[in-house]
Order: sequence, then structure tokens, then C-alpha cells
Amino acid sequence: KTEIPVEINSVGELQLFLQQHGGKAMFKAPWSGRGQGILWTRNGLTDKQQNRCARIIAHQGCIMAEPLYGVVQDFAMEYFCRDKKVQFLGYSLFSTRNCAYTQNEKSDDWEIVGRLAQLIPVGHLDAARKEVASFLCERIAPVYDGPVGVDMFIYNSNGRKLLNPMVEINLRFTMGMRAAAYEQ
Repeated sequence: KTEIPVEINSVGELQLFLQQHGGKAMFKAPWSGRGQGILWTRNGLTDKQQNRCARIIAHQGCIMAEPLYGVVQDFAMEYFCRDKKVQFLGYSLFSTRNCAYTQNEKSDDWEIVGRLAQLIPVGHLDAARKEVASFLCERIAPVYDGPVGVDMFIYNSNGRKLLNPMVEINLRFTMGMRAAAYEQ
């Protein structure tokens, strides 16, 4: 089961989270762009990394923490909010290296769903698409008009492939939208 990210408010909490997850974790600044607020470790934090986390906590009030997953495929679901309504635009596939975005792939939705369906049941994708749309309708669309990209990934867990359906919400035109030429 995918763990919900945890809000960390001190270096002590950060160390406790690392102990609970065998030194493997990802930390994210609440406000950042282009992957610059992401820090990950497989063997605990170096002093430099810990100091960086402490600075993020001091400047932004907290840092988000989650386990480090064995990601198999990154992708996103693209939406558009207008007049308190949410429209699903489609899917995008992208690649990362060391947890940072590198590029998008040019593929249509049928090809993307076909590739993802080799990893997880299509029903999981459909359910995630509907749940995310419902969340956006309730929480984002009442106060925002514009593009929304919701990053997701499929990961390995004890020999099974599972879906993490909401890694990050981007309230902007994403590279996936640009690659697919979605326009509103």
C-alpha cells in the first residue's frame, strides 16, 4: 500500500522517519519547481543533505517525507479546470533520473494506456482518473481556472506492481501537456 507523505517539522522528526524506513526516503520542499526541491537517500542523510532539509524546514515551515519507491514507470494525468468544472485531457509519459524530470515521450493515449496496462489493470487507471477528477472538482476547481497535471507512478512492492495515484499536483501547463499539444 502506498504511504501518504508525512509532514516533517524538525530534524528530529526527519531522523525518526529515516529510521522507520531503513534510511531510504524522499524529501520534498512544499514549494519548489522543476524537481529542485527534491532530495532522496538510500543510506540516510549526509550532513550536507540534513542541513539542506533543515533550511527548507526553517524557510517553508516543513518538508514532506515519503518512502523511496522502486519506480517502474512515471506518468501523469492531465486535466483542465474552468468554471468550477474539471475536464480530463489525457495521459502523458515521462522519464526521470535520480527522481528528477528528464523528458516526456510523444505517445497518444491509446499507446500510453496500453503500456501502463502491461503493468497494472486498466481498472486501476480508470478508478484513479475518476478519483483524481473528483478531488480536483472539490478542492482545486472552485478556486482555480487553468491546467492541472497530476504526476503518478507505478512501482514494485514485494513482487507486485502498484500505483501511486497522486505524487504531485502541478497547477500549470506541464511538459506532458506541451508534448501532447493539449490546449484550452
